[in-house]
Amino acid sequence: MSGGGVDLHSHTIASDGALSPRDLVREAARRGVRILAITDHETIDSALAAKNATVQVIPLIVGQEVRTIQRDLILLFIERPIASGLAPEGTVRLAREQGSVVGLAHPFDV
Repeated sequence: MSGGGVDLHSHTIASDGALSPRDLVREAARRGVRILAITDHETIDSALAAKNATVQVIPLIVGQEVRTIQRDLILLFIERPIASGLAPEGTVRLAREQGSVVGLAHPFDV
């Protein structure tokens, strides 16, 4: 997590992160992050829990990092989780049906 600005790819203990959703949001705010997306692997539960918390210290985007048969994608503004293991095109189609913004999770991975 960088200091300040926007973080659109963060993980909680629900995947491979070290912090709970609440602690991640607090730490991001402490470091000056103004908008945070929680994008755990294959789940949106922690992002939803943080978004529905009674106290939000910064705007939060519900997201998901999903593994396709070719590469990992980041889905932002997702409402329902999307299953892993699909073709990238199918994942993108399902995400866009929810109004999601789609990006590459690790664009420089070969």
